[in-house]
Amino acid sequence: QYDPSLRPLTIATVTKTDVDFYSQNPEKIVREWQKSLQQKISEVEYLYSSEVIRHRLVEAIAILLGVIAISVILVLLYWWLGRRLVKLQMQYDAGIEALKSATAKMQTEAQNEVSADNLEPEVTATQETSDPNLFSDRASIEKHLSTYKSWRWLLVWLVILTWYLGIYAITTRLPILMRWSKAVASHPLQLLAIWFLVTLLLEISKTFIQRSTNAWKHNPYLSFGESQRKSLRLTTIATALKGFMTFVSFSIGIVLTLALFNISAGSILAGGAVIGLAISFGTQSLVKDVVNGCLILLEDRFAVGDVIIINGMDGFVEEFNLRLTQLRNPEGQLITIPNSAIAEVRNLTRLWSRVDFTIEVAYENDPDKVLEILESVAQEMYHSPQWQDRIPDSPEILGIDSLSHTGMLIRVWIKTAPLQQWLVGREYRLRVRR
Repeated sequence: QYDPSLRPLTIATVTKTDVDFYSQNPEKIVREWQKSLQQKISEVEYLYSSEVIRHRLVEAIAILLGVIAISVILVLLYWWLGRRLVKLQMQYDAGIEALKSATAKMQTEAQNEVSADNLEPEVTATQETSDPNLFSDRASIEKHLSTYKSWRWLLVWLVILTWYLGIYAITTRLPILMRWSKAVASHPLQLLAIWFLVTLLLEISKTFIQRSTNAWKHNPYLSFGESQRKSLRLTTIATALKGFMTFVSFSIGIVLTLALFNISAGSILAGGAVIGLAISFGTQSLVKDVVNGCLILLEDRFAVGDVIIINGMDGFVEEFNLRLTQLRNPEGQLITIPNSAIAEVRNLTRLWSRVDFTIEVAYENDPDKVLEILESVAQEMYHSPQWQDRIPDSPEILGIDSLSHTGMLIRVWIKTAPLQQWLVGREYRLRVRR
């Protein structure tokens, strides 16, 4: 009601422009404005009344407690999945280490044979490296690891969404924060949507890459040796593809974020191109390493687990990525070679290997008798159940390879499974000697 003791305050004035805009008489415009202003004032009086503020403050505290409770549950689930993930990762690493330790025994034989024609150390190869179940178990563990990682990613976004909805609900309940409720519902929501879609695209691409490589690794039409080799090779390819998809996804997210805040991405990209051009001159060797690493992968020159000779340096391929190759030589030294420096590669274990056995005998020996003994020993090993998996084809007795003043040089070829030539050769030499 009107109080004559109060000084009148002019809030708004109806001008001729207002009359022309609304096409109504001034009195009607005044009544409509008065009604609207009165309604707003009543709403403000209601919202800022002590009872309403107290009630809404209780609601805001309840929302905050609910957000905290949900977050705690989600964090506990995240922690539980993390523990499961650690256990599975330990099992996976244990399988890898078992494979490496079994292969490392043959590695010593390989390196000693490559570096010198001395007697190899007495190492017995385990069946672990030829067990396909080891790779099927790895595939199952990899699948579970991928599933747990996806669930943890989803839990992180659920926590973010819970806090966002909680903050938005609190801003709509407390009168003092209502002025920011529209701001909370616009740009932050769009920003969250952008990065959710970006990370979702990244997760889908990583899962697709992992499942595609797993399907190719465990192709039933491939022999185990070839499947094992593809497993080692595709692991590097999958890692490179995942890194590339991460770069592409985050680049898209950054560009969309700049566009959301009306920042010109063109100038930033142009400046980045100039900086990238300047950096490229200083990183030419790195680019060469990566390009040559990609070519090695595509051409399948070698993979982790092979015994190779690079530029005169021999060793077991312990680590390989797009930038460098690491070999473990017979003395246990780790040799790191940039991929750009790899000019010539001699792979001693690609798909299959061979025992190149030679023996020099005196002229007084009967050549036919010598060849008969070598043939019988080779066939005995070939038909032995213990050696059938290691010797896929029948041995070849090539005959007398050369004659010299010291005697006759006779050569035998025995085709073996990869990394088995040293074990088979040692056994064959022992039997021939007996």
